[in-house]
Amino acid sequence: MSGVTTRLSSAETSINQTKNDIKLKANQTDFDALTGRVNNNASQLTIQAGEIASRVTKTEFESQITGVRNLITNGVDFKNLDNWSKNGGNLIELATKDNRIVFTQKEVSLKLIM
Repeated sequence: MSGVTTRLSSAETSINQTKNDIKLKANQTDFDALTGRVNNNASQLTIQAGEIASRVTKTEFESQITGVRNLITNGVDFKNLDNWSKNGGNLIELATKDNRIVFTQKEVSLKLIM
C-alpha cells in the first residue's frame, strides 16, 4: 500500500504544479492585446524619433541667422535715405507679396497688402 500512496502523492504534486503553471500562463486574448499595445507603442516611437531628427535646435537656427550678412548699405535701420539712390523723387518703395515698405526722407512705413 505504501507504493500506491507514494504514487498518489507524486501524482497529486504533479497536478498541483501543472495547475499553478496554468494559472501563470497568459491566455491568447491577453497576449494579443499586449502584442497590439507593444506594436502600437513601437510605431509611435518610430514616428516620434523621425520628428525629433527633423527638428532644428535653437542654437543651429541662431548660428545660421548670425552667419547671414546684410549686404545692403544702410539696410538695417532705414533711418534715412543715405547711400540709397532715387529716381526723381523722395520716395523709395520695396514691395513683397505680403507687404509694402515705403521710405521717404522723413519716415518709413509698412503697409500690409490684402
